[in-house]
Amino acid sequence: MINQNEIVLLDDNDDTNYYNQDIIEETKLFDKVLIYSDPNKLLTLIKSRLDDNLALPSVFLIDINMPMMDGFEFLDEMDNLIYEQDTFPKVFILSTSNHKRDREQFDRSFLAKGYIDKPLLVENLATILNLS
Repeated sequence: MINQNEIVLLDDNDDTNYYNQDIIEETKLFDKVLIYSDPNKLLTLIKSRLDDNLALPSVFLIDINMPMMDGFEFLDEMDNLIYEQDTFPKVFILSTSNHKRDREQFDRSFLAKGYIDKPLLVENLATILNLS
């Protein structure tokens, strides 16, 4: 189950989360922006919602470079949690990295739908949501 009115930001940088939240709210595409700086806490939310048969947010924007767990490790864990679900959220990597290794690793996730260069812009967000 997917909640089309929710989006998640996962980035260890509070300033980046604050900026991205402003961009998302400017679009008025979502009623609720969930912000996480700790990937493990977000995995706990996902597991809890699945266990309680509650809807997951429809979109996740995930940073790659985080100290506790990088974005790809998070994606692997998320893939494992929701692999058997009927519907899936749209997951996008939001990063400054254009490294080939990162792009290849992104391609291995069945959840990942796109790769967005930072900074997030209103136009980028609207485009990816319409294309995915």
